Amino acid sequence: MHLVWLLGFMGLSGLVNLWLVWFRRPFDVANLRLSAAWQCCNLGGFWIAYVLEPRYGGVIAVPGEHAHVLGMDENVLVFLVAVGRDVGGARRPVRGATCDALTSRY
Repeated sequence: MHLVWLLGFMGLSGLVNLWLVWFRRPFDVANLRLSAAWQCCNLGGFWIAYVLEPRYGGVIAVPGEHAHVLGMDENVLVFLVAVGRDVGGARRPVRGATCDALTSRY
């Protein structure tokens, strides 16, 4: 059950993030920053669990069910890619994008 509610939470928070970025009026860069911070909190939960795993006796990957890719657990690799995508996307501005361009009608 713990994984199902986590996936439900992350899915619903993703929908809220889409609303913040695409549909909330007026368009504001602050909505983008709020959405990015929210997603970092979701990813941060994994890293907290990973770091504290030895203290609470948890298991990041069930032995025999998860693969190792490039010498690391597949879960860790996927979350590293997700963090890299989010950090890289946050640091790289969209060329030519302004708040005025977001609010214009076609």
